[in-house]
Amino acid sequence: MITIIEDEEIELRTENNNIINFYDIYLKDRNECAGYIKYRGYHCGEKIGDVGYVIYPKYRGHNYAYKALILLSQHLNEFGIEDFWITCNIDNVSSKKTIEKYTQVKPKELGENTLLYECQTLEKEKTNKK
Repeated sequence: MITIIEDEEIELRTENNNIINFYDIYLKDRNECAGYIKYRGYHCGEKIGDVGYVIYPKYRGHNYAYKALILLSQHLNEFGIEDFWITCNIDNVSSKKTIEKYTQVKPKELGENTLLYECQTLEKEKTNKK
């Protein structure tokens, strides 16, 4: 495993530096895996990739998914990727809070139970605000 990107608390580790990948979310102070975040690449002919994440139950409630989103956003930006989707179940309150903490974008409904958030990397959001 190699560390791809890190902050003071967590790091994203993976087997290779391919952008379409699963990244384990490691807690630096304990060297424990708290979950993973993944960038699944392009869908439906769009140049927008899909991001998903899982935080294991004993690590929930510490904003690790949010912090991992920020790190992945920085990593995607290094590859010239500025836009991505995140979907979640409409009943998944924790995931909705995480996504809405990351972005101010209002979700679109996909079917009865799924929300789609069209997000941007933080670097692109900064550029758009200027």
